[in-house]
Amino acid sequence: MIKHMTENFNRKIHPKNIDEDNTKYIFPYITQVFELNKEIEKETNSIIKEEEISTSNIDMLLNESGYTERQIKKVEEHLQDLAESSKNINDLIEKLFKSSIKESEKVSNVKEQNALMDGEMNIIEKMFNEFIILCDKLKTQYESIEQFTNVISNVAKQTKLLSLNASIEASRAGEYGRGFSIVADEIKKLSVNSQENVKDIINSLKGMTEIIEQLSRKSKEGMDKVSSAVQGIKKSDVLMDGIVLSQGEFLKHFDNVKGSQKNNLSDVEKINYELTNILKKSNNDRGEFEGLIMGSQKKADYILNILHHLNQIRVLWEKYVSKN
Repeated sequence: MIKHMTENFNRKIHPKNIDEDNTKYIFPYITQVFELNKEIEKETNSIIKEEEISTSNIDMLLNESGYTERQIKKVEEHLQDLAESSKNINDLIEKLFKSSIKESEKVSNVKEQNALMDGEMNIIEKMFNEFIILCDKLKTQYESIEQFTNVISNVAKQTKLLSLNASIEASRAGEYGRGFSIVADEIKKLSVNSQENVKDIINSLKGMTEIIEQLSRKSKEGMDKVSSAVQGIKKSDVLMDGIVLSQGEFLKHFDNVKGSQKNNLSDVEKINYELTNILKKSNNDRGEFEGLIMGSQKKADYILNILHHLNQIRVLWEKYVSKN
């Protein structure tokens, strides 16, 4: 339509077609058209300027989209590292759980072994108490034997005296024969006493022998119990070494968990940093998008103004040219 209006207008204002009557309505039209044309040119330049700004913003967005893509890729890498680290932590925690179970079992074994050792030590204590009692009895028997020995010694002394008296009386046998009878009776009594004392000594020796045999048995039993207790202590020591070793493994796994947690924290911080950058970039991109939208709105306004100016030209055309 504009092309048709322009061709028609050019034909009408051609010098060979211009006459005095045409001059009076063409020049006002031309003047207004020139003014509108200036406005159209101004709006067109504004559109071109906004288009340049939009193109620049689009280029910037395209360039920065690569940066955002790289940041997102870094976030994905950190998330992958975080996932692997989490898996490692899960495995380590499983090892910690199994290690704690083994350690608990070993502690239970140590408790059982300690209970057995406690029982053995109680038996040993009881046996040594019995051993002390037997030793006291043996001491009493020795004291009895010592008393019997003193008695026999006294008997021997008396027998010696009697023998001496008997010798003296023998020299006087003729005159004092009756004294031999008295001496003989006394010697007989001493002999009887000596026999009884010997029997008592023999009985005491038998008692001592029995006590010594009991002491021997108790000593052997005590040695067996002590040996068993020593073996229990060695076994308990081995179990304690196992617990210490398990505790070392537990601490090692725990340190690994702490290290993995530290790595996770580092990955989370990196992810937070990258996401912060992406958020900042997103905010910048939003501003640029808003600029593009505003630019598009401005261009739309400029185009509407141009259309408005063209419509005014059409109205002027119809008013000044088409009717003539």
